[in-house]
Amino acid sequence: MKFMNGPTLGYIDAFKNREIMNDIAIELKGEFRVHLSTSNIIEYHTISIPYKKWEIVLSISDTTPLKISIPFATHSDFEMVLGLEDFTDKLMKKLGKSEITLGWDTFDNKYFIQSNKPDLLKSVITSDIQKEMLKRNIYSLSFQTDSKHNYAVLTSVIQRNTGSKEMILELIEMFKVLLDRLKEQKIIE
Repeated sequence: MKFMNGPTLGYIDAFKNREIMNDIAIELKGEFRVHLSTSNIIEYHTISIPYKKWEIVLSISDTTPLKISIPFATHSDFEMVLGLEDFTDKLMKKLGKSEITLGWDTFDNKYFIQSNKPDLLKSVITSDIQKEMLKRNIYSLSFQTDSKHNYAVLTSVIQRNTGSKEMILELIEMFKVLLDRLKEQKIIE
């Protein structure tokens, strides 16, 4: 992971990452798109990668971090949120707010973990997924369900910079494993 020298003021030029994003889309038989804001100032990239019957969508812009989202049809009311633990989370834990632990202290101490179905979460977030999340310092991972419309979205905020092609390919592989786990547990269709 590269760190910027000095403040970014919330803006990082996404233009320089076009080649990486396009190469990934070609390699994985996906689709790469470049969008510009109405003022032609902000550049926004998306890659749609097909995997089985799902679509893995990566996006980043000059002003937003790398994000992965995957929509699903579902009849499950499963919810989960894993986020980097901040000061407030640590304070809440000290005051008795419970959280889910997965049994690996390194992971459990870095992420605040919540779910309406802890046993399902534990079967989905395997040790390999935990290792990859730690390796990539993933900011958040959530699965939110709209039971009324039988719809859910798996969303992850990764980091501010696009990163290397290798990193993005490894993240996509992690999400493929995660999709397979969600399917095996009958959380998604």
